[in-house]
Amino acid sequence: MTKEQVLIYQLAEKEYQTWPEPLSLSLKKSWRQTLKDDKNGLLSLLPLKIVNDNRTTINDLRIIRRLGAAALYLWTAANLQDDLADRKDAPRQNIFLANACLYSAQQLSLETGVKLKKSDCEQWHKLLLSSDATNLQEIQAPQKIPPGELAPANKSLFLLASPWLLSGFLNWKKADRQKLLLAGKYFLAAKQLADDVYDYQDDWQAGRRNFAHRGLKKLPNSKQLPAYYRQQAKLILKLCKKCRLSTKTISAFKQGDCFNLFLEPLETNCQRALANLNQAAELNHKHPKN
Repeated sequence: MTKEQVLIYQLAEKEYQTWPEPLSLSLKKSWRQTLKDDKNGLLSLLPLKIVNDNRTTINDLRIIRRLGAAALYLWTAANLQDDLADRKDAPRQNIFLANACLYSAQQLSLETGVKLKKSDCEQWHKLLLSSDATNLQEIQAPQKIPPGELAPANKSLFLLASPWLLSGFLNWKKADRQKLLLAGKYFLAAKQLADDVYDYQDDWQAGRRNFAHRGLKKLPNSKQLPAYYRQQAKLILKLCKKCRLSTKTISAFKQGDCFNLFLEPLETNCQRALANLNQAAELNHKHPKN
């Protein structure tokens, strides 16, 4: 855990400690899960990564920390909502905890003092609403898979709300801000597809369809699995590559590697999977089964 993560966590925890006791005590289990999910800084450190790669320096790190803390609350709210949507036995208290997390995320974002144009506010709200709309559609039509290469990103677009606010504070050009959103969507699409591949069997058997089910009329059998996994790994790597290429075109960046910390684990896992599949295929070819 980095020093900045510790400072962001302290700021975020100070926020929920001001909540009324029934809320603050009930949040602890979910909060521990959020910090576990943030092990590599996906939630808390993305604003800092953007600032570190920015061509102009920024002295007030309080803004960056508040945006990182806000992202932690948005993630926690999303997890609480997911439990309510996916589990019949999910505790009803999740409703109120999710609301409280959303209120705190908004409060932390407002405390940055970032002055936004009307169009900025509209885009910020659009990101949050698009994420909720996608998750609602998944509940209403669990067997419908939305089309489009970037569609998987829509489930977690709220993670781009803080970067969007930050790019406004940094006075980025409109074109650079849109490129940042596009790069972020490619990353989120890759991450969601990787998550969906992990859950592809459980989701199918539960009557849900996710993005790893595209093109499937039934679950692949043991002979079809290598080809299935190979296809998914290549799709994830393709999305990662597009994220990198898009980020490199942002003129406000010095290097354009702010997503590198988050892309590397996805790419490593896919490359390892492909290597293992190729090795297994080679062994089977040398020693065919009777």
